[in-house]
Amino acid sequence: YRTNDLIEKERRMKRAEIQLFTISFMDVLFGALGAIIFLFIVVPKGGAPPDEKSVIPVYVDEGKQMIFGEFKQALPELVIGDSAVIVATSLSKFPTAKDCPPPVICPPCPECPTCPPCPPVDKPPVDPVDESPDIVTPTTDYPIRPAVPSVFSIEIIWDDADMNVDLFVCINDECVFGGRRNRRSIGRWYPDLGETRFIDLFLRSDLKSNIEAVRQIDKRIPGVFDIYGYFKDSDVPVSNVDVKVFVYSEADAGPKMEGFKANLTLGAPRKKLATVELMPDGTFRLNEY
Repeated sequence: YRTNDLIEKERRMKRAEIQLFTISFMDVLFGALGAIIFLFIVVPKGGAPPDEKSVIPVYVDEGKQMIFGEFKQALPELVIGDSAVIVATSLSKFPTAKDCPPPVICPPCPECPTCPPCPPVDKPPVDPVDESPDIVTPTTDYPIRPAVPSVFSIEIIWDDADMNVDLFVCINDECVFGGRRNRRSIGRWYPDLGETRFIDLFLRSDLKSNIEAVRQIDKRIPGVFDIYGYFKDSDVPVSNVDVKVFVYSEADAGPKMEGFKANLTLGAPRKKLATVELMPDGTFRLNEY
């Protein structure tokens, strides 16, 4: 038996809305969020020193602006001409023979009536201290390969970047140089960007450099190319500059390279240095002037 009050109460309960976010649910939600924030603060995130097994000792030659070291295991996929970014995590002097611990000499053998006599213990010979690092000195004045990987490259190199020397590679009257950087029948002009800002590539044609090159990057373009050099100006008081011309080709039978030296006079008209004939198979004939 149900009274009217009980029936009315059941009706009100059916019309009532269900509350999902109650006080108990909010407590659980914020408790879990606080635990995640606490773990994020407590657990260390990076900043640990590098593993000693992965440290690669290197030697920096400030004169040649080169880094020498054993990178075979760290960079197995690199080949000559590739670029790599090296991050220095610590700086210290390169260890020498003086930093090595002294050799350990074994104690004399114990006397034993039944044992054969022990051999005499001699101190190991001490090699003279050689503080110079193991540096492979190139046997030529020319690079082994172009700085930018390419199938064919003509480069002109001089010693001082304060001397402004221009390279021209031409077919008839069509030339590639700093003012005209690309022609489909010749190749693309490249400077050495050692002291060049990125924006200078777009704003200036004369860049502070000691190397200029005209390269064919992906596709070989056979032809007969005339090589010219022009000593435009200099920030140092000289009237002549010695240059080295380097020609490289990825021939079908294997890489081929040749080079020679020449001299340019400041302010003189551009000088024809050589003619190079590039064959379809990548071989070439270089004729100096």
